[in-house]
Amino acid sequence: MKRLISLILATVLLLTAVVIMPIGASAESAFQEGDVLYLKIENPTNWADNATLYVNFTDASRAENGDKSVIIAEADPDRYHPVTGVTYDSDLGLYKYVVTADDAGATVMRFWRGNVEKLWNESVVLSADDLAEGKNTAVVTDWTATGYLTSTYEFDLGAMMGVSNHTGEIGDPFDITMVQNDLPAGARLYRELYINDELVSDMPYDTYTFNPEADGVYNIKGVFTVLDSSDRVIAKDTKTDTITIGSAPITALAPNCVYAHAAKGAQDKEAWIKWYQVDGVYYFFMPSSAKAFDSVELYNTYSNTVIINGTSIPANGVATMSVEPKKTYHASIEVLDLAIDVQFLFSSAEAALWVNNTDNFDGYSDFFSYLQASKENSVAASGAVSTPDGKIEQTPVKKRKGRGNTSWNADKKGFNVTFESTIKLAGMDKGKK
Repeated sequence: MKRLISLILATVLLLTAVVIMPIGASAESAFQEGDVLYLKIENPTNWADNATLYVNFTDASRAENGDKSVIIAEADPDRYHPVTGVTYDSDLGLYKYVVTADDAGATVMRFWRGNVEKLWNESVVLSADDLAEGKNTAVVTDWTATGYLTSTYEFDLGAMMGVSNHTGEIGDPFDITMVQNDLPAGARLYRELYINDELVSDMPYDTYTFNPEADGVYNIKGVFTVLDSSDRVIAKDTKTDTITIGSAPITALAPNCVYAHAAKGAQDKEAWIKWYQVDGVYYFFMPSSAKAFDSVELYNTYSNTVIINGTSIPANGVATMSVEPKKTYHASIEVLDLAIDVQFLFSSAEAALWVNNTDNFDGYSDFFSYLQASKENSVAASGAVSTPDGKIEQTPVKKRKGRGNTSWNADKKGFNVTFESTIKLAGMDKGKK
């Protein structure tokens, strides 16, 4: 029986325990009375013109209503119960809503535009978890459910976090520094330092020394929170960075691009997908294994930070981002004057195969160009297979070589892949070829 398999070719251009509880930690974040939520309109600039602005404390959308305007009187009140109270702050140039006692306890919300009878369009979802991370502003970049989240606060925190080095070896000390502007009178500062999502320090001093004990990528996150005398959050910010111990986490690594991991958290270097530009949009063609996770790991090979939908991916570092299939995300690259659109497309294939070789093939940009040049050319390679359950299996390739007679002259060429040992691929019988 023939099986649908994605073959992914990764080419390369050579070149004593202390328990610390986070501020406001709880089983599940929820909005509280007095929280301030902001709406920023970037595009279209007339999104709020001639409209009543509402807040709705669910994630209900226009798409959920058949992509039609929602008739308020006829809508399911458990999903659509819009409330007014959105005001315009001329000093900030933003709309804002202050959470009431009736709203407290909700976990997600959207801003909506409409009139007294209907809801027309909505912003992206802003959750209490987002607010806990310092993102309290929904930014509109298109008419319906498109945009990103950012931070707006009354006090300019000026938060900065840095690491002494981004790469090194086991045993090397790394100084992680968190600093900020002077605080207003009566305000209190809380700082939290996370490494790979584990809270390691409440940062009583500006610098924390980290001594990694294993190879890999360490995701560094610093959370700054400022409270006034009434325990109201007046500033909050989150900074991220990475430290890589040992070699880069990807076997076939090309410069100036972003890679996505086929399986979040998998300890492998093979199953990474490079983005590709098609008609001005950068696409990640994700295997079915990525559907098993609620977010995707991204690796940035630019020398500048890449920001996708508000998620910062440091230079030569990793970040994790929640994604939706076929949704367009806006991205930018710091310092460089480059703004792009990004989409993630997910395959339904039963397995995906990676074949990687980083050798120097004289006269050819990479091993795939070398293979295409002649049916007689062959290469050995490292490799991996991913499956829909999110598992990755390492599969060294003994030989990859062209196949076919007249078909070899076609634009799409066929190849035989021979593995070092027998494997079971997509439910087929075990074999080496």
